[in-house]
Amino acid sequence: GDSAYDNAHAAEDIERLRSTWDVPSIALLGIGNGAQVALAYAGSHPGKVARLVPDSPQPLGIAQEAATEQRVKGEQTALDAFAKQCAATNCPLGPDPKAAIDGLLAESRAGNGPGGAAVATVADAIATALAYPRGDRTTATNSIASAVAKARAGDVNQMNNLITQADNLRQTDGQFVNSCSDALNRPTPDRVRELVVAWPKLYPQFGAVGALSMVKCLNWPSGAAPQDPKNLKIPVLLLGVQNDPIVGNEGVAQVAATIINAGASSKRVIWQGIGHGASIYSECALAPVTGYLDSGNLPPTDTYCPA
Repeated sequence: GDSAYDNAHAAEDIERLRSTWDVPSIALLGIGNGAQVALAYAGSHPGKVARLVPDSPQPLGIAQEAATEQRVKGEQTALDAFAKQCAATNCPLGPDPKAAIDGLLAESRAGNGPGGAAVATVADAIATALAYPRGDRTTATNSIASAVAKARAGDVNQMNNLITQADNLRQTDGQFVNSCSDALNRPTPDRVRELVVAWPKLYPQFGAVGALSMVKCLNWPSGAAPQDPKNLKIPVLLLGVQNDPIVGNEGVAQVAATIINAGASSKRVIWQGIGHGASIYSECALAPVTGYLDSGNLPPTDTYCPA
């Protein structure tokens, strides 16, 4: 009877599929929200999981404010890493790329964004481009830098392309329903007003936009967090990204604690680059995943993959 489609419902859909396939257990690899679905399934059906690989996860019961702040922190660390790469490769934004992006966001905040775009739209476009890089590191860096530089010079075509990509990737109706359905312990309007003042001091480029993003779910029906996994009989491979603009990088340690409480062991694979999903963007990270999926054995140590 609940119209909201959340992680618990998604986990039950996986169980229906497993039963239809008539297999005793399944391997689960999920990225971001998919990692939360995989954890939710492990919580409700621990004996049905043969392999579990949460990539870029967040804890199942994380409050909306904490989840949003982790994302905003990730956006800031990704921007900082991007700025260093950009300056090192003599990108189109000159010696201070972060100041150039800050200038574009300030212009958008004042109502002079590229093509009239709002600051939230521009910030989301930049964060999404950082999260889903295309091509090698230098190509991806220069692509974003060129879009920002040309937008500031009055040519908005490349920035409009980034805005369209972000809208298509992250702003569908289904994603809106999913994000609000999974948002737990939402802050009050008064708390959002406090964060609109406080977060820009900590996260200058993304703080205010991040705080205001919570408003859209304030009146959504509140759901319940799926249960954490317990009595897991398998080791778990955890993946994360050092500079993740979608979920930040704190979830891996938090989920590792959940795995310990479930009685299982784990190892971590961390890609030290910029993006969302270590298994997507790092060949180094993919190797231990395929080994674990094939054998069920964890690598002997944690793995840190250079960008």
